[in-house]
Amino acid sequence: MRVYSSNYRSTFPPLLTRLKREARASLAVEMAILLPLIFALIFAVIDVSRLLLTRSLLDQLAQNLADDLRRDVPHGLRAALTPADVEARLVAMASVFGSGMIREEGLTLTLAAYEDIAALMTASPGAPPGVGAPGMLVGYRLDYDMPLLTPFADYLYPSGAAQETVYLVVKNGA
Repeated sequence: MRVYSSNYRSTFPPLLTRLKREARASLAVEMAILLPLIFALIFAVIDVSRLLLTRSLLDQLAQNLADDLRRDVPHGLRAALTPADVEARLVAMASVFGSGMIREEGLTLTLAAYEDIAALMTASPGAPPGVGAPGMLVGYRLDYDMPLLTPFADYLYPSGAAQETVYLVVKNGA
């Protein structure tokens, strides 16, 4: 067993008391621990707000696309529109509509035309993909892959992007 001399005791406690009173480094340590968490929360709040805004913009984009096709395309030409024609209109609308929030390369459109509500409920399209003839129901499905800002998005989403989907059903006028 070691016996401490009074000389050793006299130097050790002042060192401990000085370290105990020293608070300059504690702020740096606390910030090093808390700052990444604060930034992660800020980015998560920004991403959630961007997701909500994107969902709203996609809803409006789908409605505007359906209205544009219903108003601007004559009834006789509506049935002859191909999905590529409708997608070209969608890309043109998305570039000006979303104010840079919606990227065209992340946007895909799927069209389905149904004879009646029963065909829609059983998910059996009654016509080739397109805008359909007058009186038919047309389903517009917009899928959008939105890249996230959050640094840990790869842990939440394997692709690093969240997918938003909007589905709109419109009945073609006679």
